[in-house]
Amino acid sequence: MVTFFLIDLFNALGVGLFAILLPYAAGRLVFPHEERDKGLMFIVGMCVSLAVFEIIYLPFFFLRLPFKLLTIVYFVLAAAALTAGFLLHYRKKPLAAPEKQPLTRSEKICAGVFALVFVFQVLRVTAGAGTWNIDDAWYLTIANDALHTNTIMGTDPVTGLPHDYTQDVAANMEYIFSPWPMFWAMFAQLFQLPVTTLMRTVLPFYFIAIFYFVLYRLVLFIFSGKRDKALMALCLLSIFYEFSAVAMNVRYTWIILYPWMGKGFGPSVICTAALFIFLICVNEENAARRRVLWPALFMANLAGCMCASSCAELNLIALGCWGLVCVFDKKDLSIIWKLAVCVSPSLALMAAHFV
Repeated sequence: MVTFFLIDLFNALGVGLFAILLPYAAGRLVFPHEERDKGLMFIVGMCVSLAVFEIIYLPFFFLRLPFKLLTIVYFVLAAAALTAGFLLHYRKKPLAAPEKQPLTRSEKICAGVFALVFVFQVLRVTAGAGTWNIDDAWYLTIANDALHTNTIMGTDPVTGLPHDYTQDVAANMEYIFSPWPMFWAMFAQLFQLPVTTLMRTVLPFYFIAIFYFVLYRLVLFIFSGKRDKALMALCLLSIFYEFSAVAMNVRYTWIILYPWMGKGFGPSVICTAALFIFLICVNEENAARRRVLWPALFMANLAGCMCASSCAELNLIALGCWGLVCVFDKKDLSIIWKLAVCVSPSLALMAAHFV
């Protein structure tokens, strides 16, 4: 029993380590020069790693190729990205990190309160209290079917009977073009963990932590880099989310209640990341860095489509509103066509739903 527990613990840590290192390595490949902002590099790399899976997955789905082959192809590319990402900058002299001031007493209090709320939220969701949702029948069953049948959406999750979803695309677009369960089924296969254990026990810690990290970076930008205000906002928002996380119908707390679901992670994390990348981009003075951030925004939209179709809708609304504000503020009409290109994956998915 102890041996099996240690093996599962080792595999769980391996999943977490890979889930952190892969976005970081992908981010290093995206930025041609040494990037001082490692947090931005991680956020961009996270979007790229999810978007690349969407690109690889679609031909595998329509050609009805084996799921194991999809896993092999993606992780070979991931291993190559890990190796290249760290070797690419191995001999480069790293940029000196800006000197950080020690936390003030009020900042320590805010950080401490946030840490307590965060730990409580993780423990609650991993213990399974109040986390049941009917969508588990889809998210977890689709992943399990892929593992047991070696097919990509080749089984009806409701009946358990074989079903060719390539012949039934219109009625199942939200699952076909948002293969979030397939992505984590690959990790379950590679690290030999049951899908339910992986998604409902192991991953919530990482998902909620990433959510708060992206949220912190966004509020830090909004408060013009003032750390004390950003930490206060993070503390108050975590408390607000906790008091609000009382039912599945409260959409903005899904990341606290159902972090393993694409419709929880996508709108909460990826849409926030897309907005953050856009705001960083339009306020960036360095032209070379802007040329990296615009494609990164495109990848963030594609990553949102991979997580959940609702991300496409939210990205169009949020980026459309902020884009309009920036056009008037910057008096730069080129933002319109650049943003239109970047949101094209979201626009195409939404258009397909309406058609």
